[in-house]
Amino acid sequence: MNGLRKSKSKRRKAHPQQQPPLAATSDNAKRTKRIKSSNGDALLPSPLNASATSTTATTATTTTSTTSTTSPPIDATQWGLDPLYWSYVHLTCYQINHAISTLPDKDHAHVLNNTHPLTKATIVGTVVRVVEQLSFTKYTIDDGTGMVDCIQWITKQQQQNLLLPKLFPHGAVVKIRGKLKRVSPSALTRYVCFSLIEISIQSMLEAESVHDAIYHRLKCIQMHEEFYKEGARSGT
Repeated sequence: MNGLRKSKSKRRKAHPQQQPPLAATSDNAKRTKRIKSSNGDALLPSPLNASATSTTATTATTTTSTTSTTSPPIDATQWGLDPLYWSYVHLTCYQINHAISTLPDKDHAHVLNNTHPLTKATIVGTVVRVVEQLSFTKYTIDDGTGMVDCIQWITKQQQQNLLLPKLFPHGAVVKIRGKLKRVSPSALTRYVCFSLIEISIQSMLEAESVHDAIYHRLKCIQMHEEFYKEGARSGT
């Protein structure tokens, strides 16, 4: 008998009875929610995560505002020393829309890649839109990288003498040279514009070959590597 009692007591010690689970208090519930939120099953975000999120959003907003208000770091008195300032720079539509900065309150003052000042450009592309008005004709050019608006002005003397410039149809591959100009806010609201910087046409010719657009893009890539980008070997 004594041996059976001892064996039973040993079994009880080896296998203690499981205690019933305690009711979760308010502190345990909060702790459980925080643990779940850190594992991805978010019920309620913790105050630490909320403060971190707000700090990140504030930092992003500050960075965006700083980037949009920063002017290009270039001395305007030295613009004439850069050979690109006097040239018709070979550019793609993407470069005109994304790589050119316009100085505040100066529609004709442009800087390429925050390094080179420029006023004129050359593009080659396909005519995808033609808007005819009494005093101008606006073309939208697509070169495969983006679209840029080009405007051809018609003077009163040309209208009186019926010396109107040649009208290019949709689908024509053209080569355009002209001055860069930022589109005014009034024009943005009056017309449908595909670019914030347009080209005032000085010369517009039909391409001699359908491959001229490819040649022009290869030229733009070469010029970007050798001259346009910051730190180019033949640039500044």
